[in-house]
Amino acid sequence: MKLLEFRQMFNIIMYTDGNIGGYAAILLCKNKQKVLFGPTELTTNVRQQDTTNSRGEMMAAIQGLEAIKKPSLVVIHSDSEFMCKSWNLWLQGWIRRGWKRNNGGRVANKDLWKRMIAASKSHNVSFQHVRGHANIELNEVADIYATLGKETGIHRSDCLL
Repeated sequence: MKLLEFRQMFNIIMYTDGNIGGYAAILLCKNKQKVLFGPTELTTNVRQQDTTNSRGEMMAAIQGLEAIKKPSLVVIHSDSEFMCKSWNLWLQGWIRRGWKRNNGGRVANKDLWKRMIAASKSHNVSFQHVRGHANIELNEVADIYATLGKETGIHRSDCLL
């Protein structure tokens, strides 16, 4: 990426959370905020009984990335240490090994990892781990919205904080 292109990118901070059945992403850019939330089973084409907490966490990041229309520098704050380490440390190795882990086992949620990669193509994305339920305001708000998405079945993308 050229330096000029890099400077013209938007800076976006995202807080995400997911659970078994719901996801939420809070996007912050300059003085604008947007909240996306909903039920995971409506967006993953996976039977509800196959939905896991990890899929909810991943769907939050995917929905947030898919909502960003211009190339951006995106820092995603997540309380999923697994998702942060997977993206920052392990993903390239999984791809090199044909979606296999170091021990030869298959990588879970390959469909969502591929979707996240596609959603991140025009962005520079990194993940930052935050402790869950540690009074980090926007992480707590994301948790509330993820639960709301799960409990109501409502998918929203026009909410403001």
